[in-house]
Amino acid sequence: GGQQKTLFRLTARVYWESMKKDVFNYIYACQACQQFKYNNAPTASPIQLHAVNEPWHTIGMAIMGPFPTTARQKRFLLVIVDYFTRWIELFPLNSITSIDITNILTNEIFSKYGLPKHIVSDNGPQFI
Repeated sequence: GGQQKTLFRLTARVYWESMKKDVFNYIYACQACQQFKYNNAPTASPIQLHAVNEPWHTIGMAIMGPFPTTARQKRFLLVIVDYFTRWIELFPLNSITSIDITNILTNEIFSKYGLPKHIVSDNGPQFI
């Protein structure tokens, strides 16, 4: 399921000894992951403040970590989810400043998919 896919995508970029356990624990505890995983997908559309009718119209962002430092000095993971397709983009980071997040959004997300109409986050200090 989602745990295996997330682990597979992560191992293409980073590795740490407890990675499998950390990913499984995070996804198990992640309310959004449990709510939107494939076998729990509601048969009716969930109530939303706005309609999501196309890919990359609305994205969600979260930061995972800190994790054990990788060989490339990465300790955090920026997770970006497209609400329409449920496509996930993962970005390992060594720091989680507003500038780090802005650079990834500009260079990796907006340049590839265009500007979303809505961005949803937990209002962490990096996102404000």
